[in-house]
Amino acid sequence: MKSAAEFFRSLALPRRFLHSRTSVAQLDRTFGARHWVLARSMCLQRTFNLAGIPANERENAMDIEIRQWSPFKQTGRCIVWEEAAAQVWIWDEDVRRASAKNAGVNSSLSYPETLLCPRMDDTTVRIMSCTEGYEGQIWRNGILLATRWWEGVPSYGEWSRFLMAHDLPPSEIPQVQTAQMLRQPWGFVRNLQSFLSLQYEHRWVLGLTALLVFLLSWQVASAVQSWSSVRDLKEQTSMLSAEIEPLTKARSQALEHKESAEHIARLCPFPTQLQLMAAAVGVFENRQVTLAEWHYSRGSLKFALDGKEPDPTYYISAYEKIPFFKDVTAEPGNRPNRLEVKMTVLEAGRN
Repeated sequence: MKSAAEFFRSLALPRRFLHSRTSVAQLDRTFGARHWVLARSMCLQRTFNLAGIPANERENAMDIEIRQWSPFKQTGRCIVWEEAAAQVWIWDEDVRRASAKNAGVNSSLSYPETLLCPRMDDTTVRIMSCTEGYEGQIWRNGILLATRWWEGVPSYGEWSRFLMAHDLPPSEIPQVQTAQMLRQPWGFVRNLQSFLSLQYEHRWVLGLTALLVFLLSWQVASAVQSWSSVRDLKEQTSMLSAEIEPLTKARSQALEHKESAEHIARLCPFPTQLQLMAAAVGVFENRQVTLAEWHYSRGSLKFALDGKEPDPTYYISAYEKIPFFKDVTAEPGNRPNRLEVKMTVLEAGRN
């Protein structure tokens, strides 16, 4: 039989459910709050430096960045702040909710499995073995600066391109690391799907469980003192009501900040590079071409593609049909089977 200490420990520890591309598995047999852990293969990750934005406006600015970055219709998100650095993971919230519903799980917190890998406090790079695939990580002074997920162990070229994309020189592929999952995330997790989420469920479970044990012990000790148990129950109910009140206030504040967020959005006139690259690659179809170079400066885009005798006429026509591109030109590049494409990028609202 478990000891009393082990029993109460099982009440405090969360029940974690691991969501991969193929299944949902329960990791723990505990009784704490339900945590939804997304496999790294289910997420996109970026780290944003918001040092140039006032602290009281960073939440709004972060929401705008995520909306511009996310390719999903409904975006789930997890944010871990380190001063002005926002370490952000996003995922398809519709897929997560459907999987949670099928599994019969109503979770209080969602976060990626990366937060259950050991944190690095120095500046280094590493490759971690994940539930599915492998994750390359760049750490700088305890901040997860960038990550990249691969289905298999990356080749030297893939690893070098990942490093160079973040201003690091190419290096040999480090040895893949495997680590046991932490019991708790290494960062303070912020889920912004809804101000009305069950983010206080853990506290509710612990409070109500402690109250139940207290009432049972009190009644066994003395039925005569039952009136005291009723009084304590009312006090606990009052405490829970007080904890719920900040949620209502937070929702009201969110509505008040809506106009401010829309104003900040208007300060970002051009499409994001993620949107531009998606539009550029979208016309490749089945033409067996690859994106070889990419150069973007505010309002001006130039890139090169490699393929078998690429047709300039096709690409000029295709890109001219995209609303935020104009003045498209295409000409042979500096090597065989290369086409260089140039265009002007329009501000939002001018196309």
